[in-house]
Amino acid sequence: MNPFSILMFIFAIAIFLGGVSVYTGNRALLWRAYHAKVTDKKYLRYVGRVTMLTSLAPVASGIVALLGDEDKMMAPAGITLLLVFIITIVFGIKVFKGEE
Repeated sequence: MNPFSILMFIFAIAIFLGGVSVYTGNRALLWRAYHAKVTDKKYLRYVGRVTMLTSLAPVASGIVALLGDEDKMMAPAGITLLLVFIITIVFGIKVFKGEE
């Protein structure tokens, strides 16, 4: 297993756990100036969902990096990371608009 994949999987776990924490109502992970304004639990759940969804990008990138030689798979893994991140942001916008 190459180091890039390991790093991406660890990063995905950290993002996912942060999303779970926000989803359950922990405002401490939001910006300090902003979390004092957020009192709506529904908003925290939306932010948590989008954060958990965003953790799919490093997972996909790590999987792509595992598919070939370490030297040859860095560009496809990076492109996968960016593309999946953009796709998850588009879905995240739909979550905030209520179009789940």
